[in-house]
Amino acid sequence: MSSSSAAHHPIVSVILSVRNGEPYLKQAVDSILAQSFEDFELIIVDNHSTDDSPHIVESYDDERIILTRPEDPLHLAQALNYAASMARGEFVARMDADDVSHPSRFEKQVAYLQEHPEVGILGAQICPIDEDGAPITRGHYDKPESHADIACSLFFGCALWHPTVMLRKSVIDELGWYSSPVIAGREEYSTEDYDLWCRAIAHTQIHNLAEELLDYRIHAENHSLASSRRSEHYKNLVLILQNHLESSLKVDATLGLCASLLGLDRSDAGEEGNKDNPVSHISGLISPILNVAKETRVSADGMKQLREQLATSAETEIWYSGMNIMRECLVLCRADWQIGAKVSWRSMRRFL
Repeated sequence: MSSSSAAHHPIVSVILSVRNGEPYLKQAVDSILAQSFEDFELIIVDNHSTDDSPHIVESYDDERIILTRPEDPLHLAQALNYAASMARGEFVARMDADDVSHPSRFEKQVAYLQEHPEVGILGAQICPIDEDGAPITRGHYDKPESHADIACSLFFGCALWHPTVMLRKSVIDELGWYSSPVIAGREEYSTEDYDLWCRAIAHTQIHNLAEELLDYRIHAENHSLASSRRSEHYKNLVLILQNHLESSLKVDATLGLCASLLGLDRSDAGEEGNKDNPVSHISGLISPILNVAKETRVSADGMKQLREQLATSAETEIWYSGMNIMRECLVLCRADWQIGAKVSWRSMRRFL
């Protein structure tokens, strides 16, 4: 293990923040050291662990590992910025302390980024596993692959699996990494990845590989936000989307409408700001979003999925707000007849 910089600059810098990650940390580090692509440094931020995490890292005799400990405990976004400031590689790979990277992950991502210089952020698909490492077969986990499909998917939430991404350092340096005025002072509630993708989408190409390159562990601790923290986490998501809609579509949407797009309850949106005449009905977003999709040449499957997501959000809005169903469906039909027809049919089926 190395505690100082060597003269050689690796091609990839891996950044990993850990706080009390003892149960899975060794498996995560082993998966990085077992990569078929070997020209990397692994920067591990021990974020003031009180368990055996730092000793696990110190047990390795590998000069590619750099263990660092900030003076004070940091929120994840701050810890990642801290690690990124030390990175020397052309590309920076994210890794979490409870996941497992497949052996060919770096090899395939580096090759793709070298062949596609226009791409600044590259993710991949995941294989979800439980706390014992067994595959989880229920649920849908695929993320969109093309830049255009990802751009549209961001209107409904995060479009990349954060621990799978490899970033072009020169591009993300200009974007300020995980520092953003949108969630400044609220970093403890996470969502730093969604914020970065929303800021980056207008400045660089973002792609996802079709292959599963990481085992993503789903366990009690990464789904155990207390109710108050979960509410603030949701509010971060809503604030990020509201800002993204304004910057990308020039649309001032209410926080409640943003919550609906994200599949959240409007009560998770927080208090409305002082915007003049904000868009509060989803029909006001349908045309702008579909126009972006057409301009960026979203795939046929992507357009189908986009209309499905808009219809689902619209249906939720109608039933949550107790609106006149027929009147609202006519409003939706004027915005896009396919979405209006979907919502009309679904609404009628509720009474059958």
